[in-house]
Amino acid sequence: MLNYIANKEALLRYEKKFKITSIIVSLLLLIIIVFFVLTNKYDQVSLKAFITCQDKCSITFPSQLSDVNYLSNGELIIISGHQYKVLNVTISDIINNYEELTSYQEVTYEIENNSLPSNQIIDITILQNKEKLYQKFNPFK
Repeated sequence: MLNYIANKEALLRYEKKFKITSIIVSLLLLIIIVFFVLTNKYDQVSLKAFITCQDKCSITFPSQLSDVNYLSNGELIIISGHQYKVLNVTISDIINNYEELTSYQEVTYEIENNSLPSNQIIDITILQNKEKLYQKFNPFK
């Protein structure tokens, strides 16, 4: 009989641990779900561009004809760790390179900052297509 009582007490203690563990796991899952629903994420494109600054800075880079519409929707630009908002986007006419037999267009972003170095080639990251994080992982999209 004593063995039965000891087993019963051990089983009751186990249930308490299970209840606490299930509560902790469910809270962690709830936090992860809330994170996925509330977090915004951008598509990122990294490339090299030519920058010229006067009153405002212009960032110019060549783009293939198939990528122009995608790259012209940039919302933010990251230059050396700092984010800048895109004020204006200009797309040039089609430029033909007869030596390499290619065609391209130049995309120019205008940003509000004149403290950046002028007349240099820099690495930039274009942030575009802001969506909620759960929409980025939607397999039925």
